[in-house]
Amino acid sequence: MIGHRYSWLARVVQEGTSWCMPIDIERVATTNTDSEVGAKQVKMLDKLSDKPKIVGADSLYGNTVFLQVFLLVATVYALVRLRSNRVLYEEPELRKPQTKGRTRKHGRKFKRIFSIIRGRDPRGLRIARSKTTVGSGSKCQVSVEGVEYIERK
Repeated sequence: MIGHRYSWLARVVQEGTSWCMPIDIERVATTNTDSEVGAKQVKMLDKLSDKPKIVGADSLYGNTVFLQVFLLVATVYALVRLRSNRVLYEEPELRKPQTKGRTRKHGRKFKRIFSIIRGRDPRGLRIARSKTTVGSGSKCQVSVEGVEYIERK
């Protein structure tokens, strides 16, 4: 039996709970991709109100088809998980006049800077927080923070 894919746009009902309420559920047709349907839903979400909104998405949506829509909308921001093997580059340097070869597509790779903070959270779990500044270019700065629960006290 063949299943159908759906794209869910939901909102968190109350802070501190896992309850959510669907805003839009759309079937992903075989002629479309998940990212195309998600981008369409983000455009619709932008028109609902002038309040700022954050869309959280998995690494499936970490591509230009989905992310370019955030350049067009005014009140919706993206928080998207990137694949672990994703490489980010700075803008390429301008080509010097009268040099041979094609212009560069990519600049230098973003540098990764790790800092680890160890401690305990209120529930008695030992935690390790790692903050990574992937880099900053002329267009963006990417900062990633993760929390890993090591063991219960």
